[in-house]
Amino acid sequence: MAGQLGRLMCRTGGPREWKWRVLVSVVDNVILYGCEVWGKAIKTRRAREMVDRVQRKIALRIATAYRTVSTKDLFVVASTPPLRLKIWARHEGKSKADILEAWEEEWQIRESWAKEVIGNLKSWGMGGVPEKDKKEGE
Repeated sequence: MAGQLGRLMCRTGGPREWKWRVLVSVVDNVILYGCEVWGKAIKTRRAREMVDRVQRKIALRIATAYRTVSTKDLFVVASTPPLRLKIWARHEGKSKADILEAWEEEWQIRESWAKEVIGNLKSWGMGGVPEKDKKEGE
């Protein structure tokens, strides 16, 4: 489905990021439909890889990155939390804050060039206001 939606828009000089984000939400909602029932399957490595593969196609377009960028780095650069974490959260009844916390934990144990540039996800702007932009007393 992600491939079919991706063909609607050209790769270079094509749609702005917000248009890709609309497509991301469509794909996310299609995949997340009914995951309360089948969500326990995401614990298997094969299911996680399949979901990552689907999400990767659109994340490549959002980030306008080369296909050689690692999947985990790509999701951070594209500012899209891994769909497998969204599935886990919906299946377990967790909140968006729990998704971002789990993503941050995965990110902190990671060794890559992107981690050296980005640091932590909150300073990159994930999950609300970046740390440096927060005003005192908030």
